[in-house]
Amino acid sequence: MPSLADDPSDDNHHDLLTQLNHEREIAVASYKKWLPVGLGGGVLLGLGIGVATMEPLAGAIALIVGMVAGWALARIPVFSFNSSLKERLVKRVINERGFVYSPSGGAFSLRPLKRVLPGYDRESREDYIAGDINGVDFSAVEIHLEDRRTRTDSKGRTTTYYVTVFRGRVASYDMHKAFKNPIILSTNTWDLLGSLSNVFTGLEQVKLEDPEFEKMFDTYGTDQVEARYILTPGMMERLKDIRRRHGGLEAVFDGGKIHLAISTGQNLFEDGYKGSAITRSSIAAILSDVDHITGVASQLGLDAKTKI
Repeated sequence: MPSLADDPSDDNHHDLLTQLNHEREIAVASYKKWLPVGLGGGVLLGLGIGVATMEPLAGAIALIVGMVAGWALARIPVFSFNSSLKERLVKRVINERGFVYSPSGGAFSLRPLKRVLPGYDRESREDYIAGDINGVDFSAVEIHLEDRRTRTDSKGRTTTYYVTVFRGRVASYDMHKAFKNPIILSTNTWDLLGSLSNVFTGLEQVKLEDPEFEKMFDTYGTDQVEARYILTPGMMERLKDIRRRHGGLEAVFDGGKIHLAISTGQNLFEDGYKGSAITRSSIAAILSDVDHITGVASQLGLDAKTKI
C-alpha cells in the first residue's frame, strides 16, 4: 500500500493554511502584547503579599504563582488557537483521504480487548480514526487507562491517586471472515506467582512451531488446529514485527475481526503544526501519522482477499 505521506497536501489547502496562519499571527501578537502585563501583575501580587504579611517566603510563593498565572492568561489566545487545529486542520486532511476522524474518542468499543487489557478505573481517549483499507474496515483510537490507588500516611489520612496501566492505541480490523473460535495473544498473562490469570478460563495454551514467537506471546484458544491455521508463519512474523516496532502488543482474533492493543509512548496528531507556521510540511506530518495507524494493516498483510 503506498504511503499516504508520499502525497503531501497541495494547493487545495492554500486558502486554509493562509487563514490559519493569519489567525495564528493574531493570537501570537496578542500573547506578546499582554505577557508583560501578566508578568508585571504577578510581580506586584508577590510584592504586595510579601509586604502585607512580612513573610518573605509567602511573598516568593505568591510571586511565582502570580507570574505563572499571568503567563497563562496572556497565552489563552494561543492555547485556544492550537486546540482548534485538530478539528479545523487535522480532521480536514484525514477526511480528504477518505477516513473518518474525530479528535475525541469516537464510538470504539473496548469490549473485545477486555481480556488482554489491564483493569482500570479511569479512561480517556482521543484521535479516533476509521475507514477502509484495501477492503478491510478498520477503526482505531488512542487510549489512556488509569487504576485508582490509595495510600494512608502515618496520621491515618488517606490519599487517592491514579497510576497509568496502559497508554497506547487500540484498533480493530474486520476481515469479514468468521473465525469459529477465539484466539488470544498476550504478553502479560502471568502474575508474579507464575500462575495463569483467570481471564483465560476456558481456553488452553496453543503450541506453535516458532520459539521466538512463543517467547514474545502467550497464545490461547479452544481449537489448536484452527489457531495454527490462522497463525501461519507469515502472520507470526508480521505480529513479531509489529511488537518490535511499536513495543507491547496484545491481540484478539474473534468474530472475523482482529483486535490489537499496542503500547506506545507516541502521541499522534500533536506535532508538525503547533508552535510555528503551518505549512505543507505540517500536512505531511499529519499524513505520516495516518500512515502510522493504517500501516499496521499492511504490516499484517491484510486485504479483503487475504486467506488466513
